[in-house]
Amino acid sequence: AGLWLAARLAGLMSALFGAWVMAGLDLAFLLALLGFVTREVVAAGNLRNLPVCLGLGLFLLAGLAFHGEQMGFLASPGVSERGGLSVVLALLALIGGRITPAFSRNWLTARGSVDLPGAFGPFDGLALAVSVIALLLWTAAPESDLCGTVAAVAAVANILRLLRWKPWLVRAEPLLWSLHLAIAWVAAGFLLLALSVFLSEVPRVAAVHAFAVGAMGTMTLAVMSRATLGHSGRPVRAGWLLTAAFVLVFLSALARVGAARAAAPLGSLMLIAAGAWVAAFAAFLVACGPILLRSSSKGEA
Repeated sequence: AGLWLAARLAGLMSALFGAWVMAGLDLAFLLALLGFVTREVVAAGNLRNLPVCLGLGLFLLAGLAFHGEQMGFLASPGVSERGGLSVVLALLALIGGRITPAFSRNWLTARGSVDLPGAFGPFDGLALAVSVIALLLWTAAPESDLCGTVAAVAAVANILRLLRWKPWLVRAEPLLWSLHLAIAWVAAGFLLLALSVFLSEVPRVAAVHAFAVGAMGTMTLAVMSRATLGHSGRPVRAGWLLTAAFVLVFLSALARVGAARAAAPLGSLMLIAAGAWVAAFAAFLVACGPILLRSSSKGEA
């Protein structure tokens, strides 16, 4: 955490510290995080989580490439940014694909429901593989017809994957439908990416915002909220503040995607996107900050 904060401060004051200091601190943070996570995975003997270590390693390489681009050592603008975002999305699709149906099944089973989401299976593996291929093509050749075609297939695969999980069954619990919504944004991102290749009217940056603001923002809020409640021994139920946070981050993503086509970049949609984003995480902070600063209480894990 100290390395992360130091890197951000060095970037904020880069005129004083220079690019090398910021790059060194930023990469040191990623290296420390990779080492910490790898140690935990190996110590637990949980080999199924090794892809997380691989993903963090690839993210470290993307960070190295990014700083190389910024300092003029590499002539591949945009590749590192797309590559880094692709790594995060691949991890989101993998881990989100595990926890979303699993948590939904547990919640429905506890309420006596016999209509349950499909468990993680071969189709999920296929959808994940197609998604990774689409992300690789987007990183290397974002304007190619092949990228657009595979992205369209990935969009359909993720929509079908989501339908297998029956998100309508968990509409009463925001901590669950928010997970489904994050995967829906993944599908939307692939769809926008495919459309941007074949239709000039659709800006490619719209897909970036669907991925980064929609999928990553929603999944981040949902998992942080659930972990904060569950690991502090409190009932895993979203109150009105967390529900508001999920709705606000959805509105932020919707407005940011819409702003990609707005005539004025700093128009009303951009302001709505920024305001809703800040408000969403402020709501999370108000709801969960006091919990993290207090000792655990008894409740449902």
